[in-house]
Amino acid sequence: MVLSPITGKANVLLEEKKSTKEIIAGYKQAFNIDTSDYFNTTPFIEVYRCLDTDYRFYYPFHIAGNGSFYDQLQKQPWYYSEWKWEYQIALETFRSAGRLLEIGCGNGSFLKKMQTNAIHCIGLELSEDAISAGKNQGLDIRKELIEQHAEKNEETYDYVCAFQLLEHISAVHSLLEASLKVLKKGGLILVAVPNNDALFFKYKRNKINHLDHLYQATRLLNLPPHHMGLWNRKSLESLPKVYPLRLENIFTEPMNEHRKLLNQSILTDRMGIAGKVLNKTGATVLLESFFKEDFKYADTIMAIYTKL
Repeated sequence: MVLSPITGKANVLLEEKKSTKEIIAGYKQAFNIDTSDYFNTTPFIEVYRCLDTDYRFYYPFHIAGNGSFYDQLQKQPWYYSEWKWEYQIALETFRSAGRLLEIGCGNGSFLKKMQTNAIHCIGLELSEDAISAGKNQGLDIRKELIEQHAEKNEETYDYVCAFQLLEHISAVHSLLEASLKVLKKGGLILVAVPNNDALFFKYKRNKINHLDHLYQATRLLNLPPHHMGLWNRKSLESLPKVYPLRLENIFTEPMNEHRKLLNQSILTDRMGIAGKVLNKTGATVLLESFFKEDFKYADTIMAIYTKL
């Protein structure tokens, strides 16, 4: 029986199956990473929707990437961004003095910016390379799971944040429970995840085309072993139904030039012959007028909650 990773209930719906053979080939060709060990007894993975929260997740759960997988991905120069859109909003949100915990902090780019006399910052990370890079900058980064950290740090922090982390985790309930355990009542928790309502996640092709690297690299990284969950606005809005939280605000990243070009490519592909004509005539910019909703937002959505 498949249970929702958030509610623990069997109120889930099987939506689709994906061939692991194609996923393995995609990771090998796009990133030169061998993921076959994750799928050696699993010819297909399944995508379920939690009907109580609209959270979509991959099954089986054991196919999530390990430290070695992420160390290989980090060799890609674009994998860790020194500054992200969501960092700026968090910087403006966490203004008062207090203690801050970032779960999955990478090399500590956000912590470095936040660390002041008024805010004491601690980061949790599992990648040895990232921890080493952060410590070389004088940051307090610890190799611990949030569940381990919560055992000795109950109601310790005024702020907890997780940027681009929840989508990698199969045991979502365990992580969120531990995050709330370390947070003081009235404290803020900030979560940023990929926005699966974005066009380039919603639009599907029958098969993975490894030659179309710009689009397919994004699609591949939204699959196991990299991503284990698929979040959107509705699933973020549903968390207060399950946890002692009050939703304060949701922000969606504005469209940027890179995603704008990607969306033009996706739409012209979907339009078939008409799309080919637009490409040949250089008229793809007209798509923004006809598909306004698809050009409003980029790839990140972020929610801020207060612990009750």
